[in-house]
Amino acid sequence: MLKNGDLLFVRAYNNQFEKMIADSTSQYHNYTHVGIFIDDNVIHANPKNGCVKQPLDEFINAQKAPINIFRIMNKQINLNFIKKRAESMIGLPYNHSFLQTDRGLYCSELITETFKDYHIFQLKPLNFGSNRQIKYWKKYYEKLGLSLPKNELGSSPNSLLDNNQLRFIQKIKK
Repeated sequence: MLKNGDLLFVRAYNNQFEKMIADSTSQYHNYTHVGIFIDDNVIHANPKNGCVKQPLDEFINAQKAPINIFRIMNKQINLNFIKKRAESMIGLPYNHSFLQTDRGLYCSELITETFKDYHIFQLKPLNFGSNRQIKYWKKYYEKLGLSLPKNELGSSPNSLLDNNQLRFIQKIKK
């Protein structure tokens, strides 16, 4: 049974962008997207639409890979506050650069911003993986008119899971 504040982590599928996210951000996890469950909806950020609120069934059906549900095990969290904070981000653009200073949010940034007052998630230096992956990311950033970031802090779905306050709840879809 899902509860408000639960996090939905989507596993990597077969497209190159998702593979690069998963491969360059973790040796242990294989997730490329994350959203937060609020009142039968999922609030998440995606490259096409930015920050959106989507009915849970639509979110599940739109994913091509399995989804794992995790719950933050911290009784200090005020879920009404979390709901208001997450809903306040709906309509923001997607942050394609993954840089904290750029406008908008990417999926895991939406989660870190939603829970920032609780200090649950730590930002880490952005990681672009091995030489093969770095080549991909250099081209990605060139298309944005930027150079590959160095010493910039950020997050990824995989880095959020490096946390002892998250507990696996269930797998849905596939």
